[in-house]
Amino acid sequence: MEKEEKYTFKTIIPFKYKSRQAYKRHETAGEFWVMIATIMLIISIVTMMGLAILGLSKSSLFALIGTSISPFIFFAILSCIIWLGVSEYRVGDFIDECIVRYKMRKYPNYIPIEYSAITELNGIVKTQNGELFRKYQFINAEQSGTNHITLQVPKNIVFDTYTVKGKPSVEKMCMFNRLSEMELSDILIPIKQYYEDKEYRAEMERKEAEIKRQSEINSRMTNEDINNLPLFKSMQAIADKTEQDNNKYHKEMQSNLKDNQAIAENMKSS
Repeated sequence: MEKEEKYTFKTIIPFKYKSRQAYKRHETAGEFWVMIATIMLIISIVTMMGLAILGLSKSSLFALIGTSISPFIFFAILSCIIWLGVSEYRVGDFIDECIVRYKMRKYPNYIPIEYSAITELNGIVKTQNGELFRKYQFINAEQSGTNHITLQVPKNIVFDTYTVKGKPSVEKMCMFNRLSEMELSDILIPIKQYYEDKEYRAEMERKEAEIKRQSEINSRMTNEDINNLPLFKSMQAIADKTEQDNNKYHKEMQSNLKDNQAIAENMKSS
């Protein structure tokens, strides 16, 4: 009750994507590697043509190699350009993806933050005592989650984000610096990872409890329970029937053998 009276709680969705995998899936494309291949092929054909031009005679090895390979490289470049044209992947897209891939490589846990979240978290609030704070200082990590953060802002504050004419702006007067996206990531991503790990541990504990519960149920099963199942009963019935048929077959064979022996003895005596 005390918290509700003194603070205002606000939920913010800071990340553009729910996970690193989703970020990578939406911001990278296979055409990137086609563009890389095109650039490499262009460099190769220019090099080959240069070697061919520098060749002083037709017998020059460089000239021969350049003349032979250049048409194939040119055809490969043309194929790549057609592919990129069909997919509408432009140079601007390639440059943007280079930046994205650089950030992914340099910051293994990086997920882009919404511009609106960066602006709000860097916003300045003024208390009734005249103290200036940044909003990110009111993040309540305990009440945040995997994909959201909670701001716990006191109710008795004066919002002052305007430049007062003839006076220094609050941006200059505030002793706390505006944070960049990467600096905010250093705060937000550990919170996100904590709750992801918490969810993972809870799921593992749930699975372990389920396995343990099932093991206890299985341990109560007896051989009699297993033997009464349809598979074992029917297999036993088949085995019994097979044994009966074999016994019947052997008896018939023995009976036929005795009859044949009797017939043979009668033939000898006659």
